[in-house]
Amino acid sequence: MPGQLDFARMRRAAGLPEGAEILAGIAQLPADAQDGAWAAVEQVELETMGVAQLQPGLVALITALRARGLRMGIATRSSARCVSAMLDVAHLPPDTFAPVLTRQDPYPDKPDPAIARAACGVWGLRPDECLFVGDSIDDMRCGRAAGLATCLIASPDAELASPPWPDEIDFAITALAQLEAMLEDATDPA
Repeated sequence: MPGQLDFARMRRAAGLPEGAEILAGIAQLPADAQDGAWAAVEQVELETMGVAQLQPGLVALITALRARGLRMGIATRSSARCVSAMLDVAHLPPDTFAPVLTRQDPYPDKPDPAIARAACGVWGLRPDECLFVGDSIDDMRCGRAAGLATCLIASPDAELASPPWPDEIDFAITALAQLEAMLEDATDPA
């Protein structure tokens, strides 16, 4: 659900200054203030999930990929409760994604590649056998640094919606149906 989280509201709720990195900013708060800041951020996330608009084709894409036996995971800066709420909104089963790696897991923040490598490890796959799909340049840098191919979900009017792309981006799409077609082409035996 790219573009729907209000990061400025999250910063205000957590007591962070405007423009601060949320994860790093909360980590720098006094220890006794961190739990309250995280709870405030999670409340904003959960409220957003309650009114979120799913990307067109999301459920159809995930259903098709599951039917093909493709493994899917989530590596997110959101909480595990937020991921669970997103699955509820989308009417998807709780086991749709495995692994689900969140800010509560012991990995450094993206673009550090550790979280992408962890997903590959769970699947028993080499990074060059996987695709990292995301909606930010940090997602692309994370995937690239881990050795995965990368696909940016760009808004149709974004600069990155068409080539030339930065080195971290292998593919860019503006609609999830494009991803389904791309993966179908890549996984169909020749």
